[in-house]
Amino acid sequence: MAMTALLIIDCQNDFLEDGALGARETSDLVPALNRVIAECSTRKVPLFFTRDWHPVNHYSFRSEGGIWPPHCVQNTAGARFAEGLTVPVGATVVSKGQMVNDDGYSMFENTSLKEQLQKLEVRELAVCGIATEYCVLESVKDALQDGYKVAVLMDLVRSIEATPGDSFAALDKMRTLGAALVKSEKWLANLQRLQAKL
Repeated sequence: MAMTALLIIDCQNDFLEDGALGARETSDLVPALNRVIAECSTRKVPLFFTRDWHPVNHYSFRSEGGIWPPHCVQNTAGARFAEGLTVPVGATVVSKGQMVNDDGYSMFENTSLKEQLQKLEVRELAVCGIATEYCVLESVKDALQDGYKVAVLMDLVRSIEATPGDSFAALDKMRTLGAALVKSEKWLANLQRLQAKL
């Protein structure tokens, strides 16, 4: 079985419903993520947590002529991982969007993620988090382009929906590009089944 990793994208305070750039229906996301994280920890699946880590003058902010309110500014409460989210000892934290002109949408853009996955000989990724139509979509696109087999845990992604239908369109795009859209329960069951054969 190819080594699989779980990637939790940008589950940060500013992206929760009451945050500066809140996604929709996030109230039940953290407990659901924690269940999958716990199972993966037990099964020694590598865990990667990405976070937006923007400078105060990031070009995407409205104050700088961008389209977004200030969010996930380095070393602020909004940039912290969501309260209650389990980040196990040994998990890898990947910061993105750290430069003024780096949008930070993809977890592979200007990060060392690819090199870290290569060291672990990871070839399959399970992806979840926020936001479906931005950081999740761009990360999945780059992962597929790099040859990874990708499963999107569709019950564990949340969208901003700046335009109605954005989430559906993003999921459809990921499916068209070759990602598998699966429920987390089914993905875990398949993982257990494959590991049992080893």
